[in-house]
Amino acid sequence: MAQLRMAAEEYNKRQRKRRSKYHNKRVEVDGITFDSKREARYYQDLMLRKRAGDIQDFVLQPEYLLQDGFSKNGVTHRAIKYKADFKVYHIDGR
Repeated sequence: MAQLRMAAEEYNKRQRKRRSKYHNKRVEVDGITFDSKREARYYQDLMLRKRAGDIQDFVLQPEYLLQDGFSKNGVTHRAIKYKADFKVYHIDGR
């Protein structure tokens, strides 16, 4: 039976060729790298809306704590966090 192992170089080469789950392409706009073209377009839209006065401000990739880390029965569980793409501050306070 032939051995099915590959060299580290071959493995790394195959890993680089893998596409993202949704076939997104990373894009750089204003020196910021976005995970997709759609996310970059939304950023550009938010910039235009901010300049036009439609929105007050926005933040890139804010992180929210959903659940603190804890220990139970001697097992440590890590905190659960969520990272959004954008947080938008509207003029009316929403």
